[in-house]
Amino acid sequence: MNSTNPTKALVETALLSSITSILAIAGMYIPFLGYLMLIVAVPFILIVVRHSARYGVLGALATGMLVMFVSFPTYGIYVAAMGGGVGILMGQQIKKRKESMTVIFYGALGASVTMILLLTLTTLVTGVSLIAMVEELLAESFQITDRMGLENVLLESGVTLEDILEIFKLILPSTLILTSAFFAVFNYNVGRVILRRTGFTAGESKPFSQFTLPGNIIMGTTLILILTYLSGYFNIVDTEVLFINILNLFIYIFLLQGLAIIFFLLEKKQFKTGMKIFVVLMVFLLQMVVGVALIGWIDNIFDFRKIRQKKTGV
Repeated sequence: MNSTNPTKALVETALLSSITSILAIAGMYIPFLGYLMLIVAVPFILIVVRHSARYGVLGALATGMLVMFVSFPTYGIYVAAMGGGVGILMGQQIKKRKESMTVIFYGALGASVTMILLLTLTTLVTGVSLIAMVEELLAESFQITDRMGLENVLLESGVTLEDILEIFKLILPSTLILTSAFFAVFNYNVGRVILRRTGFTAGESKPFSQFTLPGNIIMGTTLILILTYLSGYFNIVDTEVLFINILNLFIYIFLLQGLAIIFFLLEKKQFKTGMKIFVVLMVFLLQMVVGVALIGWIDNIFDFRKIRQKKTGV
């Protein structure tokens, strides 16, 4: 699949970079097109897999400069970094035909680091941090509530601006990681479908119902919780903030395995994809996330589906 024709590679890179730039710019002015930024890494995945990382870098730089020229410098950097950076990283892994979870891991890691760097850059350029912007938005919301005569509702609830801001600070790190993971999953699946149409077959991708976390993750999570406790005991960090973020992260990690078990049971009963989607929606709408995560945690210990036994041949 690796193109040996530099002219063809340059033409495809220029075409995909131009399309990405147009959609990125259009997304600023046409709200619904903004959702296309969720798959901004896909064009660069295609460039890297079909040609090489060198053309991926070239495409990312060209896209970033085009967007910067028409819109804002920070937005151009965002498109180049989130699209190009993550796309190149995932594209390299796909080209090596790594397993889907490996590709997604690298994509999520790249997206997390990129978002942290972009938030830091934005703070340095504008002089305003994300926390400060959220605080300002919340203050305006409270003022609007007061003008509407609904201040009694807030007083009765006992919720203050400081409370909401504190909660935001607590969940920000874990939210950042989870957002990065979903970004990687979305781009991987869209990219894989397109690549399949071009004749490239990505690495092995097992059904989600066969997904399982590593068997030693229980030991790892226990160790992290012990280290969290020790960090608080010796006053190294704010234990409450650290614990809440770690707990949120663990819940969503084990939620994946819990959902995989549900998919496994539905497949045994020969339910169709529509029912699977419905069940996933119900898990979130009925606030059953923690319960399903607990099922995933228990399955990781007892291996109800005998997946690890199959791998080891026991």
